[in-house]
Amino acid sequence: MPNISDLLTTNTANIATNTAAVASAGGSYELIQKQTISSNVTSIDFNSISAPQEQIVLMFNGLTMDSGNGDVRLRFMDSSGNNIGGSSDVYQYGSRRFGYQDAGGGGQLTTYINLTHNAAVGGAANKPFNGTYKIYKFGTSNPFLTGTGLYLDTSNEIVGNIIASKCEGSATAARINIYASLSASNFTGGSVYLYKLV
Repeated sequence: MPNISDLLTTNTANIATNTAAVASAGGSYELIQKQTISSNVTSIDFNSISAPQEQIVLMFNGLTMDSGNGDVRLRFMDSSGNNIGGSSDVYQYGSRRFGYQDAGGGGQLTTYINLTHNAAVGGAANKPFNGTYKIYKFGTSNPFLTGTGLYLDTSNEIVGNIIASKCEGSATAARINIYASLSASNFTGGSVYLYKLV
């Protein structure tokens, strides 16, 4: 019968070895920047992003807006702060809102991605938005974005969405701009994290 103590020691060593191997093979994420909103701001910018693996993760923790009639929108921008595809470069596929019976968003061609997918339908002022989005091929002219977001409506019911988007730009994505649209003019609180695969 094997010695349990020996098995635990062996498994612990194997886990440590595998973890180190994954990290050395580019399997871990490193924080690029955290932005905490402590006063009203109209947008959140991540500039001069270097992601050698072309993969980054964007996380929202308790982001709030000053109006419920708004969206959290994201734009890919070049190093000069222009949309990477000009006037319209984003195809938003398979964007679905759950928590309500309706759905929509397929085939949208715009300059931005709606991360809340129209919070005006059920969003409320100062209700927290949380979400995690993976971005692939960042640093190219054709980044992809996929992920999920959650926020609360005026009755404190959970509203969520699933997004998959493809950007067809003509310039290299070097920046990310996040802004509040429609009647929401400011972000009022919360944090946004940006990680890169290393």
